[in-house]
Amino acid sequence: MTPAPLLPSAPARPDPLAGGGASRPAATTAAAVAVLTLAAWGALLAEALRSGAGADALLSAICRPTALDGGAGGPVLAGFGFAAALWSVMTVAMMLPTAAPMALAYAGIVERRSRDGQRSASPLTVLAGYLAVWIAVAILAALAQTVLAGLASRLALPPNAAGVLAGFAMGAAGLYQFSDWKDRCLAVCRRPDRELERGAGPSTFSGLRLGVEQGRACLGCCAATMGLMLLAGSMNLVWMAALASLAMVEKMSAGRAVPRAIGAGLIAAGLAVAVSAVGPEAVLRALTGR
Repeated sequence: MTPAPLLPSAPARPDPLAGGGASRPAATTAAAVAVLTLAAWGALLAEALRSGAGADALLSAICRPTALDGGAGGPVLAGFGFAAALWSVMTVAMMLPTAAPMALAYAGIVERRSRDGQRSASPLTVLAGYLAVWIAVAILAALAQTVLAGLASRLALPPNAAGVLAGFAMGAAGLYQFSDWKDRCLAVCRRPDRELERGAGPSTFSGLRLGVEQGRACLGCCAATMGLMLLAGSMNLVWMAALASLAMVEKMSAGRAVPRAIGAGLIAAGLAVAVSAVGPEAVLRALTGR
């Protein structure tokens, strides 16, 4: 007869990064999204208040020429680093909330697979892959801003050039809303279940890869929005919240009505901005040949 053990064996401790061992992956995921989103918006607000000029100062700092004419390389690198940090925080604040439905859907898959005895990568690793895409975009946007600011400081552009370029940028963003690529990316963002089910795996790498795939789809869906953030030049926290809300509405709605309406509005607004910059009289003269 086998003697009973003197002490009960300690239960296995779940791996916090392994979906199969997490007791409540959905709650953990929701908490992570909420904390990171609030922290990002709080950092943006704190930076705006620190500058002493209200919310407009934050993103005007993002879009200003950052000491590019100082002669030495140090100020340029410092300005690029500051812009990259702000762009990174801004993309987290704007785009992470739009990924919450996807992350919670994956958490549900993790819970179901755990009940069936299957291990899955943690939803937190999927979020990490998703954010990696947007932080890479933020760094590229900061680099583009630095280059464009340097060119603008060296080129003698007409006074109305900025308005015309902004109008064309808004029109291009509006046309993008009607593209097939936009529709395909938006379809993945709206119904990610198939991709999430197919990409679910036990390793951390599989979770990161799945997050990167979802981040790429979200980038394709929201590329026009981020392009406007780069080119508009005078955004503020209210604009950021409005654009993030539009991205969320697009993902939560069905059909093509919402993205098409946004596209039509952007085209009309871009035309109005360009005409206003050139002057209605100049446009009429160009159209009539007089």
